[in-house]
Amino acid sequence: MIWRSLLFLLLGFWLITGCSRQDNDLPQPDTSPAPTIVPLGGQPAVVRHADLLNSPSQFEGALVRLSGQYRRLPQLVCDGQIYRAPAGWKLVSGELLVQAAGLEAALRPLSSSTQEITVDGRWQRWSGLVGCGAEARQQEIWYLEVLRVVAPNPILFGTPAVGQPVAGLEPTPLPDEDNDLDEPELPAPPEDQNGREEDGADDDDDRPVEPAQTATPTLTATPTLTPTPGNGTPAPGAATPTPTSTATPDPDDPDELTPTPTSTAAPDDVPPPPNVVVQGSIIWEEIAGGLLANDGAHAWEINVQSTGPVSVTAIADLNTDVAIRVERPDGSAAVGRHNNAGRGQVETVVFEANQTGRYRIIIISVSGTGGYALVALDEIAFPMIFPGNLRYGDSLSASLPTESEHYWFFTATAGDTVTIIASPSPQTELIIAIFDPQGNLFSSYMESPAPGEPAELRTLLLPTSGYYRLFVQEYALDATDYRLELIRN
Repeated sequence: MIWRSLLFLLLGFWLITGCSRQDNDLPQPDTSPAPTIVPLGGQPAVVRHADLLNSPSQFEGALVRLSGQYRRLPQLVCDGQIYRAPAGWKLVSGELLVQAAGLEAALRPLSSSTQEITVDGRWQRWSGLVGCGAEARQQEIWYLEVLRVVAPNPILFGTPAVGQPVAGLEPTPLPDEDNDLDEPELPAPPEDQNGREEDGADDDDDRPVEPAQTATPTLTATPTLTPTPGNGTPAPGAATPTPTSTATPDPDDPDELTPTPTSTAAPDDVPPPPNVVVQGSIIWEEIAGGLLANDGAHAWEINVQSTGPVSVTAIADLNTDVAIRVERPDGSAAVGRHNNAGRGQVETVVFEANQTGRYRIIIISVSGTGGYALVALDEIAFPMIFPGNLRYGDSLSASLPTESEHYWFFTATAGDTVTIIASPSPQTELIIAIFDPQGNLFSSYMESPAPGEPAELRTLLLPTSGYYRLFVQEYALDATDYRLELIRN
């Protein structure tokens, strides 16, 4: 009997240990803490570019807040069928970029500015074909679906804040959300595997991480102006490599000079001026500028990462005549002292960048003291046209080519109150906005309330003296003729 009891005890022990081993062999649940992400209906989490780029799936579907500079993505142009990705622009911070979609019509004018914006949006993943016809390739793209602009605000179409710059105004809340925006605790992002710094602005070219899209060079556009003289008419020209502009000068105004067609510039032996003041760095499609003293010169650097055609366009106020000089990274002249036009008129040079590296663009005052602006475009840049200067009382007609934008300039005195009216041709709509002499967005964007109706900025109090710029673009990037009026109230 004793041996039977021992046998049952041994059998029971074997069954217990066997079951224990079997349980240990089963897959065990993951007890590691789950990443903290923002629920779909929650408040936006403040993130960095590196957070999204290093761990994109961690934030999928999350509502996030991100800051950076608006930049356009190259246009995808095809002869046949086009397969486009949802992202149409990018938010840049230093050398890092995040692709984005949404509110593009309102944000387009900021492509010429270094002004930082802050946006809220959903972090999304998209998979599909991108490219032209049979050459399109399957791609997976992470992008930010932008829902609103937090700063500067308002950056939406509507009534401008009269006499107030846009920065510092209250943001417009998202639908069904409070305006109190908490910042949820986020998991620590993994270290950037590429070792790239996220903090700190880098003025170098921000194109190393472009999506796989092909773009057709679009460096030509010809504005056509038909001025109606008021107190003065604009000095025409274009920010394109081969511009040809025509305008009827005011016969009673000696300042109005017949524009000289711009030709492709070649180096010459004119040495650089001795009094060059270095201003800083610019990137493609950024409008820069300042105040030039008589016989003064300002130098701007731009990082050219690939060889090819480059255009540089400069304009100064009606009292100032400027010349352009461009120097290669080795110090040799890519463009000598180029001065084909007169006071207040547009100078454009086109040259072949046959070296990579940092080029110097030097703007020289040939005569006069005043404000100026310049822009540099490479072969895939968006056409940015400088039609000319405006003066109070001007009313003129202009032609805006397809997929391009106009930048007009005018000089104002602190305390001036102005009204701007841009009337498009039937079936088209315009967007207009004003930037202050420092290049910051001054007014909210205004668009035509309906096709064929004018876009208006009324009774704007200008708080600063200087050289202002006026942005004009067709809403759908279609070609249009329009009439423009600048009125001092």
